Amino acid sequence: MGRAIDLSSDKAEAASKANVLFGDSYSIVEKASRTASTTVAMSSGAYLKAAGDIGNLVLNMGVAGDAAADMSVDLIQLAADMG
Repeated sequence: MGRAIDLSSDKAEAASKANVLFGDSYSIVEKASRTASTTVAMSSGAYLKAAGDIGNLVLNMGVAGDAAADMSVDLIQLAADMG
């Protein structure tokens, strides 16, 4: 039971981080995370964590808004394809 609580907490933290980073464009990342298990073989929590990590990078490169969210989704897909 403890592990389930930890995983839920981790997902909530990743979702919060992605929401702060992407703002109004968070829905793009959140929508992609819902099908992550079949599209990129990741849990939705792991997907949101990866999107947040990539989001930090692309936002610091000057990409913002929908473009940043789309780029994060695309890079996660590319990494999954390479894997």
